[in-house]
Amino acid sequence: MKMPLVATERVHPLAQTDPMLGQIQWDAAKSLWWFAHLAGTVAALTLYPTAEGLAVFVVLSAVTICAGHSTGMHRLLIHRSFKAPRWLEHVLVYLGVLVGMAGPFGMIRAHDMRDWHQRQVLCPPHPSHGAGFWRDGWWQLHCVYRLEHPPEVVIEPEVAGSRFYRLVEATWMAQQLPLAVILWFAGGMEWVLWGISLRITASLTGHWAVGHFAHRAGHQGWRVDGLPVQGYNLRGLGLITFGENWHGNHHAFPHSARLGVEPGQIDPGFWFIRALEWLGLASAIRLPDSEPPRAGLLRVGADGPDRPWPLTGPERSLASHQGNLRARVGCKAKARDGKAQDGTGGLDQRRVPDGYRAVSGAGRPWPMGAGQRWSLVAGSGAGAGRRRGFPAVPLVRRPCRPGIWPLVSGWVRPAAAPSAKA
Repeated sequence: MKMPLVATERVHPLAQTDPMLGQIQWDAAKSLWWFAHLAGTVAALTLYPTAEGLAVFVVLSAVTICAGHSTGMHRLLIHRSFKAPRWLEHVLVYLGVLVGMAGPFGMIRAHDMRDWHQRQVLCPPHPSHGAGFWRDGWWQLHCVYRLEHPPEVVIEPEVAGSRFYRLVEATWMAQQLPLAVILWFAGGMEWVLWGISLRITASLTGHWAVGHFAHRAGHQGWRVDGLPVQGYNLRGLGLITFGENWHGNHHAFPHSARLGVEPGQIDPGFWFIRALEWLGLASAIRLPDSEPPRAGLLRVGADGPDRPWPLTGPERSLASHQGNLRARVGCKAKARDGKAQDGTGGLDQRRVPDGYRAVSGAGRPWPMGAGQRWSLVAGSGAGAGRRRGFPAVPLVRRPCRPGIWPLVSGWVRPAAAPSAKA
């Protein structure tokens, strides 16, 4: 009996489609591309081992991966997690093409086909990263998985019909040449090898490595029940991956522009999007609670069983997460003169700064006024609900343009907060 297949937004299975009937085949162009730049990498490290070359590598890698791959390709073109002017979208996607992985259509197809495979009842070892380290590296960097009867991949007309995207798709490998010419005149062969070959080798290999380990094991805040492939968070890699290491979060909230959704999860890609918003160049930024939770989403319990997400009732009062996670807790609001203000209503804690939660008591409608007080708590574990001797201080929600660190959440503490007893 043929297993039922799930369709996604762009991938539509046909009558004969079977995700398990396919072959892993060597892709000559893909493989030779990687080996050619590996040779350039060896030349850069042996012939020009300089700090200047390293600086070129770091700067260009940061720009192409953060602004290009993570923001332009992944969060904007593929997931449409925010909106940007067309010219800016083209610039960001072009920077993503310079990563050297594929053109815009190729990136969409590769991403959506892998996502489609991972949503089925069974997933082959290639799209699931199910092979061992070395074999999976060979498969992902040098091979492709070809189905006997592949599903139909439908790219939206505004992208598929774009002259710019069609041109870049047809010439994506050659798009390294304009940058190589600039680097040649600026710093000679040294800059070309560090800024092109070594950068591409590191980017492609790093992208595979993150994908491999992020589908094997690691920290999980959420899991999707009933799926054969789960995503995991790779702690400690937020800066060098620009937030793409929070893959468990991405599986839970694939529509979200923010990948590091819990306290302490560094996400430079989201900082960049907030900076664009501050400049008036990004809008309609989607967050984890911007869409209904995906079917089967469970909150992984640290001290108990996994629970359906979003949490309800008393469980929400224990879910003290910054990010954009909806958690309703009770609060007692105090005016600056110390008198309590009564009221009821829900508190959406998605905009509460790190380490803050409401003092217990009656609920207040959200957002709250400047005179209402919060207490600072430590950690998010078993003792997270205990006050640690910190006084409650008023918080001010000021009309600022969010996105510039440390005002990512848009909250500030008053410069001269009046003293208050805990």
